Amino acid sequence: MAKLTPSVVVGNMSGKLAGSVLLNGVGSLSIRNRGKRRRKQTSRQQFVSGSITALSRLWKTLSPAERTGWNAAAGSYPINDRLSQVIYPTGFALFCGINTARRVANIDYTTDSPVPQFLPVLVDAFTVVTTSSFEIALVFDSAPVNFNAMFFASRPVSPGVSSFSTSDVIHIRTEGLALDATYDLKVFYELIHGPLTNQAGQKIAVEVWALAEQCDRQVLIFSDQVIVT
Repeated sequence: MAKLTPSVVVGNMSGKLAGSVLLNGVGSLSIRNRGKRRRKQTSRQQFVSGSITALSRLWKTLSPAERTGWNAAAGSYPINDRLSQVIYPTGFALFCGINTARRVANIDYTTDSPVPQFLPVLVDAFTVVTTSSFEIALVFDSAPVNFNAMFFASRPVSPGVSSFSTSDVIHIRTEGLALDATYDLKVFYELIHGPLTNQAGQKIAVEVWALAEQCDRQVLIFSDQVIVT
């Protein structure tokens, strides 16, 4: 609220007035626009926000029977909150979680309620071999099912950092899993973060997840910290 100190001539005026801020300096009065601070969203926040907006629209197109199916399925997907207490998502939260993962994996959204399933065969189907600092080789024991691999990486940090937060590790690439293929993390990384010109000794957190059209959840297949050389 603006404050007015009356005198023969207005001598002191300060505060907020409509869309302006009045500043009373030494022998002068200035007026500037009142700005609103906006917290810049990270790329992960922008992605999640955009996904939820799109999925909210899609959810509204579901029939009552389809929504009932998702609400019923949510009881089969317990999660642990920050206090390690078991809670259950709503049908809408489950719908958003599964379809956001599908979007990252370049798989079309689904409106069919999921059936809980576990895929240990995926983990047993191949051996992860790190051939160099920035290459990961996935050696399959048999021809892989139609899975897509999602590569995540953080920015380089000092060797003294022992853990990474969820916001540090972002999605950098999605590739279809192929028989005995080698994936160059450096190429994927530099397309997102730019050239690696950091000092040697720093490290990058790397995760690789897999998801297939017929799966109800993504599976972690590789997690490690890569040293910059």
